[in-house]
Amino acid sequence: MDSAGDFLALFYLLKLPVEVINLKASDVSHFLSKIRCMAIIVSPTGWANAATIDVVYDLLHMMGRDDIPVGLGDVFAINQSDSIFSAVGDCKYVKAIPHGSGGFLDSDTLYGLARNLPRSPRRYTAENSAKFGAPRDTDHPELRQPLALEIWDSVVQKLEPGSKISILTNGPLTNLAKIILSRKNSSSVIQDTFLGEILGAVVLAGDPLLNPILQIKPIKVLAEGVESKDGQIVVDEKQGKLVKILESVDPVVYYDVFTMQLGVKNQSAVVGSFEEQRRMWSSQPNS
Repeated sequence: MDSAGDFLALFYLLKLPVEVINLKASDVSHFLSKIRCMAIIVSPTGWANAATIDVVYDLLHMMGRDDIPVGLGDVFAINQSDSIFSAVGDCKYVKAIPHGSGGFLDSDTLYGLARNLPRSPRRYTAENSAKFGAPRDTDHPELRQPLALEIWDSVVQKLEPGSKISILTNGPLTNLAKIILSRKNSSSVIQDTFLGEILGAVVLAGDPLLNPILQIKPIKVLAEGVESKDGQIVVDEKQGKLVKILESVDPVVYYDVFTMQLGVKNQSAVVGSFEEQRRMWSSQPNS
C-alpha cells in the first residue's frame, strides 16, 4: 500500500454495507463478500515490505476487520533473480536499504499516514526474525507472516460449490500471475478481475447508477523480448483472446458514489458506526 489510491480503494470497500457486497456475491463473486472468503494479498515494493503489511493490518483493525487474512507476495517479479540476495531480484536500489530486525526495513522507519492509524495487534514479522529475538520461528509456520499463495489456497478451499472469486488489483500483477501459473485450474475459480485502484473498487461494488459500458475485445500481449518484462497489451482482432473490458462509466455518478460512501458514518463492513469502531480500537485488549 504505497499510494493514496491503494488506501482509499480498500477504505471504500471496507465501508460498504455487508448487504450490498453480499447481494453481488450471492451467486458468483467472493472478493469482498462473505467474511470467510475475503482476503488481501500484498505486492511489496521492496522499500516498504513490513510497513505495507502493517498499514493494511492497522486499517483493517480500525474498520473492525481483524478477521481478514493478509498474504505477502514476492518483492521481485517472475523469473528475476539475484545471486547475492535473491529477494530483491533486479531491483538494485534495494541492496542499499538498511535492514530491520526481521531482515526487512522496519515499519517504524517509515512516516506518513501509518502513524495516525490505530495499531493492530497483528504485525508483520519476517521468517528469519527468530534469530534476532523476535517471537517467530520457521519451524512453526502458524506463527509467521502468511504468504500470498497460502492465503489464496485457503480462500479457494473455503469456496462453496459453484462459487468463484472476483479480484481487484491495485498494483503489479505478479501475485496473480504466480497464482495462475502455479495453481492448476486456478483460472476456473476466478470470475472477474478488476484493475485500477479506486475506479476498480467502485465498479466492483456494482452500483447500477454508474451506467458502466462493458465490451468484449480480443487482446494479446506483445513484447520485444520477454513478455514478463516488457510486454504490452494490445487489441488483436485476429489472434487475441476475448476479454471483457470496461469502456466507460458516468464520471459524475462515479465521483458522487465514491465521495458519498466515504462520508457515511453509520455503516461500515462489520460494525454499526464509527463511534462503535472508535470504542473497539481505543479500548485495551480483553477489556
